[in-house]
Amino acid sequence: MKKITIIALILCTFQIAGQAQSWGFGFKVGLNTSGVMGPSEQNAAGEDLESFGTIGGFQVGGLIQLKINKYVGLQTEVLFSQKGADYKYEGESFKTFTNNIGAVIQTSGDRKSLVNATNGYINIPLMAYVNITRNLNFSLGGYMDILVTSSARGETFYSNGILANNSGEVDDFLVDYSFDYYDDEAGIAPATATSTTVLVGSENITIPSSEGAYYNYSSKDGNFYNPLDFGLVANLGWRFDNGLRFDLRTNYGLTDITNNFYDVSLSEKDANGQGIPRTDFDRSISYQLTIGFGF
Repeated sequence: MKKITIIALILCTFQIAGQAQSWGFGFKVGLNTSGVMGPSEQNAAGEDLESFGTIGGFQVGGLIQLKINKYVGLQTEVLFSQKGADYKYEGESFKTFTNNIGAVIQTSGDRKSLVNATNGYINIPLMAYVNITRNLNFSLGGYMDILVTSSARGETFYSNGILANNSGEVDDFLVDYSFDYYDDEAGIAPATATSTTVLVGSENITIPSSEGAYYNYSSKDGNFYNPLDFGLVANLGWRFDNGLRFDLRTNYGLTDITNNFYDVSLSEKDANGQGIPRTDFDRSISYQLTIGFGF
């Protein structure tokens, strides 16, 4: 029975395509506002320590339409689209140092981290559209994003640090972030990083002034952002008779865009001073406004 149903659906699809009156083509360019929706770490009082904000970006590409009749049709696109998010962590945290003889020193303190991540995707939506009026149409469907670029900039300010058992204090310090999620390696600072000295208890410890994406990890297991994202797309469009077109679109992700290997707590650590693993589900969401031309 299932095979019969599948065959029937395939035949129906070919029948619809064979009845199509015409094909349409076009190009478009526009602006994105995107962000990430995910859970936040909380302190003992139940207050959120993490938050996500939106960033701006752009998109550009082309489209193909299968016009089944003057009311309905199918549309697919191939776009380069920038997406990402502003990430902020503010609250209690920890930092592990290694002195010049290799001894590990664990500290607790306050962290304020800001990260602005920008990802470039090949965005491929597939939608069915209906013409509500001569010029107004509505589309609904799904999309696939293929990650092609991924980077971030930011900083962390560590303050009010104390050693284990309150045996000493840590100087406040600032570390810049310059992340290339594809090329950065575990435990390695950027080649452009300089050194800074931090007083940790009674010891002067040298640390890099800038950190790579995986500097605080002992190994690397893929990239921070997953290579594929899938989700739903809804579009409201206006078409002028001369081919000029405007679109207002929402993309809602259905998959976790971050690699769970790198989901570790910034507020809770294990006996070795490492962040306790988490399994956050971080979905992408974006809003797009584009202008284009179709024929």
